This record gives sequence, C-alpha cells and structure tokens, in this order.
Amino acid sequence: MNDVVKSAIALPEACATDAWRKASSDEATQLAKQRRFIPEDIYPTVQRWSNFPTADFVCIREVSGVREFMLVRRVEPPFKDEFFVPGGRIPQGVHPKDACLIGLKREFKISPSRVVFTEHYPCFNPETQRDSDPYFTLMHLFAVYLTPDEEKGIQLDDTGSEKKWFQCIPADISWQMNEILALYGFSEDA
Repeated sequence: MNDVVKSAIALPEACATDAWRKASSDEATQLAKQRRFIPEDIYPTVQRWSNFPTADFVCIREVSGVREFMLVRRVEPPFKDEFFVPGGRIPQGVHPKDACLIGLKREFKISPSRVVFTEHYPCFNPETQRDSDPYFTLMHLFAVYLTPDEEKGIQLDDTGSEKKWFQCIPADISWQMNEILALYGFSEDA
C-alpha cells in the first residue's frame, strides 16, 4: 500500500487515543455495552466520513387538476428555518419504507394509504445539529400521495414549525431541495 493510500485511510489523531483502539476483545465488548451511541469525542469524525441513510418524503396532492407538494420549515440544523422535505434517519435493521411510515406517523400523525419509493439522493448537509463539519446523507425519497381526509389529519410534531403547499419550486429554496423536487416533476415555473 502506498503512502497516499495509507494517509487517506489513517484514523485521525483523536480516534487513535480513544479507548476502543486500545481495548482487548473482552474490553471492547464491555465498552460496547456501556456505549449505545457513538462517543461525542469521535462523532464529528464519524459523521464527516459516513453517509447516513435517511427516509424522507414529499407529500403530494392534487387540487383542481394541479399537483402540489408540501414542505416543512425545519426548527433545527441542518437547514434550520428553511423549507425542506420531512423525514429522518433510518434506524439500524429497519427497511426504508417502514422508516418512512414511522416518520409520517411521528412527524404528521398520519398513516397514508399510498407511499411510493421514488429515488435515492445523496444530500450534502452544510451543518449538523452538533455544530460540526458538513456531512452527507443518502436520502431514500418517497412520494406520499394524500387523500383530502389524510391531508386534514396532518399535525406537525416539534421538528417543524410550519407546513406549506407549493405548485412550483420557490426561488429562495436550497439547491438540494430544487434538485429533489425536480425528481418529482416539479419546476420553478408554474
């Protein structure tokens, strides 16, 4: 292995001093039992070099023959105070569609009848909730086609401050949202 490859895969200094690196097999097992999540001291490094899978959804309705999509204003980073698609991380061992259905129940208090996988999208997040470097998520995007009754039942949880329906992509939206909504056939022109 050449030096360039070695340096590219070398662990950062902070990770080299972590207890995991010095632990025997038995000690590592004990550490694993004590730590359910990635330790705070190495989390930013793991996040920067990982690609977290998420299940995200675009709610779609038809009003007088015109398709509309709904976005939610986020209350926390990334994309704080911006309109974005709802959703969240996929827990380990959960199928992406099941994670989407869980997210719909959690964030909107609904269980829609028609949820369809659309596309994978590698999203660049400019910031994290922990104030560290930008990172990527691999979004599993779903289209959620709402009936009028399902739409009326939507109740936002505490991850969103406002929901809004659009017919075309707003000019002031992030480039990531612009690309994602284009996958659903929406454009900046009505």
